[in-house]
Amino acid sequence: MRLWHVWSKVRDRLSAKKFGDLNFGKLIRSHRQSGDMTQSDLAKLLGSSKQYISQLEKGERLASVEQVKRLAEVFEMSPGIFVIQVLQG
Repeated sequence: MRLWHVWSKVRDRLSAKKFGDLNFGKLIRSHRQSGDMTQSDLAKLLGSSKQYISQLEKGERLASVEQVKRLAEVFEMSPGIFVIQVLQG
C-alpha cells in the first residue's frame, strides 16, 4: 500500500483533537532532539515555521503526506518506517 494512501486513512479517521493519540508529536520531538536540532532548525529544513513544528509536536496538527516524506528524509529513514513508528506509538 502506498504511503499517501495509509497516511490519508490515518488523517481521515482522526479529528484534530486525537492527533496526539498517534504519538506523532513525541516521535518528531524525539528524532529532532536526537539530531541535536531545535524546532527552528527543523522548520528551516522542512521549509516551514517554528510554530508549525511546535503544533506538530504538541499533537495539534498532523503533517501532510509530503511533510511526512520530508520528515523521514531529514531523520534519515524511509517514509514507510516513519509511518510504522507513528502507528506503533
